[in-house]
Amino acid sequence: MEQYIAYNLALGIVNVSPKRKQELGRAFAEVLGFHPGPLGPDGGIDGVLFREDGRLIHFQSKLSQSKLDVDRAKQLYADIMYHRAAISIMLAGIGYKETLPFRIRATTQI
Repeated sequence: MEQYIAYNLALGIVNVSPKRKQELGRAFAEVLGFHPGPLGPDGGIDGVLFREDGRLIHFQSKLSQSKLDVDRAKQLYADIMYHRAAISIMLAGIGYKETLPFRIRATTQI
């Protein structure tokens, strides 16, 4: 029953307007303790934190109506490299295709 409720909640979120998804992404970032990024084009950052050593922790929310795929993994990896993030957290609306975690692991093991 809990999975049913969570799934339907996710469906409700991913079916809102793009503007509302941006607002929700910022709200999720804030609830998780991140400093929310700007609305609109955000350069691949919906929220940031800095570790004690000054390294960036990156939060990205992609509330897509479909599972995130290898192309999203490539974009996430580019954002991680560009921002020199020590840690990156990706929130997906529906989930991830099997290719995304594999691609991320393969590129981050270098």
